[in-house]
Amino acid sequence: MRYPAIGILLVVSIVAAQPSGQTQVPPKPAFEVASVKKQAAFVPPSGPPSGEPASLTRFRRPNATLVTLARFAYDLLDSEVTGGPEWVRKDLFEINAKAATEVPTEQIRLMVQSLLEERFRLIAHKERREMRSYALILARSDGRLGAKLDRCEDPNNRPQSKPVRVPLGSDLFSGRCAPMSAVARATSGMMGAPVADKTGLTGLWSYSFFYAQPQPLPPVAERDQQENLLTFSAALQEELGLKLESTRGPVDVLVIDSVQQPTDN
Repeated sequence: MRYPAIGILLVVSIVAAQPSGQTQVPPKPAFEVASVKKQAAFVPPSGPPSGEPASLTRFRRPNATLVTLARFAYDLLDSEVTGGPEWVRKDLFEINAKAATEVPTEQIRLMVQSLLEERFRLIAHKERREMRSYALILARSDGRLGAKLDRCEDPNNRPQSKPVRVPLGSDLFSGRCAPMSAVARATSGMMGAPVADKTGLTGLWSYSFFYAQPQPLPPVAERDQQENLLTFSAALQEELGLKLESTRGPVDVLVIDSVQQPTDN
């Protein structure tokens, strides 16, 4: 005898009876609306740079490459994003997105992950690789710190910033009332490699110093006006009393497996 109907019912019953212990991963949050437009050229910023607010409803990024978006979305350094075609580091995009309500920055990061997956068709994975890195340590054996590194006793009553003269051919490295881990993080961006805080310094710190721009000298007519500026590493040691110790170790990196150019909208 043949029982085709019973066979069909039996298959449906097996598929429906999934183990109750398995939990589904909830979908990542997404922006309510998002616009992605390709830029023909770099657009100079209209104001001074600012840090990420604690919470926000809008996410706007002009002059963004896919790598800079991935760095924000996964809270990584440039050296911790690898793989992908050449355009992911060169092509510029303007991103304008809006969340339904005000959300913390960490949730915005997840929303940007969703945007990368939906609009750029980004597929990536994390893996651990052996890479060059640095340890941020005290430069002096007696533990004495540099004159440009000050403990922030009261973060709610920060001293007013004073106008300073910017030396020709210099860049400014500064922060106010930040933990030493944030100093190491900022140094990572300068060095293009992970920097771990090994100073042993606790609490919050303010710091500020100028260093020589890593670019060719200006025209001869201006060289006489240029001051003798230290390199970033030398200024870090001289002004803050900290130094970088080169090392190698395992680092978590984001590997781009595949990605596509988005369509404007």
